[in-house]
Amino acid sequence: MISSIFQRAQRGTSPHFAEPDLGGARVLVTRPAHQAKALCALIENAGGQAVRFPTLEITDPTDATLLTQALALAPQADWAIFISPNAVERGLPKLRARQPAPTLRFAAVGAGSAHALHQAGIAEVLIPEKRFDSEGLLEQLPTARVTGCTVLLFRGEGGRALLANTLTARGARVVHALCYRRARPTTADPAALATLARGDIDIIVTTSVNGLENLVALVPASGKDVLCGTRLVVTSERQARAARALGFHAQINIATGADDHSLLTALRAGRRVQKNI
Repeated sequence: MISSIFQRAQRGTSPHFAEPDLGGARVLVTRPAHQAKALCALIENAGGQAVRFPTLEITDPTDATLLTQALALAPQADWAIFISPNAVERGLPKLRARQPAPTLRFAAVGAGSAHALHQAGIAEVLIPEKRFDSEGLLEQLPTARVTGCTVLLFRGEGGRALLANTLTARGARVVHALCYRRARPTTADPAALATLARGDIDIIVTTSVNGLENLVALVPASGKDVLCGTRLVVTSERQARAARALGFHAQINIATGADDHSLLTALRAGRRVQKNI
């Protein structure tokens, strides 16, 4: 059953390129540099122009001993939950090195994380059936499924506490395996900044509140008006609300997930709206 959920997610995010339909739109891609390649390729295959502007860097956690302490529980853990592909990349090898129990079950918040686990050889991954976020995964982990269980939660520093708090309230022992930290880049690409300043970016893709806040911080005050008047693609209502609070006032399209194909679908929808205005 768990693997069938993952297969449905794969089918749901498979690409369908009937013809290029982004019409030359310039899309600002704010993913971390090492994770932007696939999305940029999809944008360009669909007739757009990808402009890379990473607003997050993924670095080591502030205190590595916290992860070491969490991994000491690997042999007795019942669940390993991965918040993001970064958590898979940085946490899974360390988990495997601790020889977890063969009965350990895996779960992921989103399709991207599930795909990363699958690529790493984890065949069965529990993921949300409808919405790819903490709320969606919690629907798959009712009290009866987690009471008395030890849950290793692989994630970055900061972020939402909803998943951990709810699982704890349902009787699970949640252990935070902090395996990375999100940092704001110290510099921004001057060419991308100039493109933004000229108003030549049609749509911005951002996948986290933290990345959105960093985007605003990286753009000089003189470019804020143009930035906030640019259309956005985000991955949740929470990000959309944060964007409005930061001053964005153009169209905001919400993707169904943070995976590349869901983002492309939202970009296409946003481009259609732009053309029809």
